[in-house]
Amino acid sequence: MEQERMDFTLCMETEMFHPSGSYYQDPVLTALVIPRLRTAAALGGIFDAESCEPLRGLCEGKDARQLRLICGDTCGCTDPLAFNWFRVPAYGCNDACLQIGLQKLNGQCQDVPNDENWHQLWDAYIPAVNAFIGGQLAESEALLEQVMQALSAIKQMGCSALAHPQLGMEIGSTRTWCEGNPTFFKSFAWKCPVSCGCTGPNPPSYCPSCSTSA
Repeated sequence: MEQERMDFTLCMETEMFHPSGSYYQDPVLTALVIPRLRTAAALGGIFDAESCEPLRGLCEGKDARQLRLICGDTCGCTDPLAFNWFRVPAYGCNDACLQIGLQKLNGQCQDVPNDENWHQLWDAYIPAVNAFIGGQLAESEALLEQVMQALSAIKQMGCSALAHPQLGMEIGSTRTWCEGNPTFFKSFAWKCPVSCGCTGPNPPSYCPSCSTSA
């Protein structure tokens, strides 16, 4: 994937598949990209794929690296509010697509509401972490119970949980949700900039650019 990222530095879907893209239907890129798109689709049981939209349902998995690299828009790499899990360069969301997502925030930094989308995000955590570790949290009843309690509290509290001294750390890690994990999930500062301390005079480096009027 590292070599693929070096070869494909553009946000491929926006540049090649969208009519407004600089390389729309470029024959050289098409010859490079379509075979990779078909390979990514075949891994999910879809054959003869020619575009990204029919593959949307395959975007969430750990093994969808190449699909996220080719279909960065459909797979949420350009969406600042898409699920955080695997939306990092190591899993296919390249820097060009992520930069588009940052631009969509447009400097207006507000915590997302504690709504169904927030709950769905955290409901997806256990399947994502099981895929990430290549095992099952359920194999450790004590750890699973700890995770379930933390997730329940985060879902109830919303973004403010990320500023909580006991809930703000990635479970089992010294990293915070706010800073993100480059091998697993995108910084939660995109969703929760206020709770992640991004609106102060000296915001952390992982913060999006916030306007003072947000």
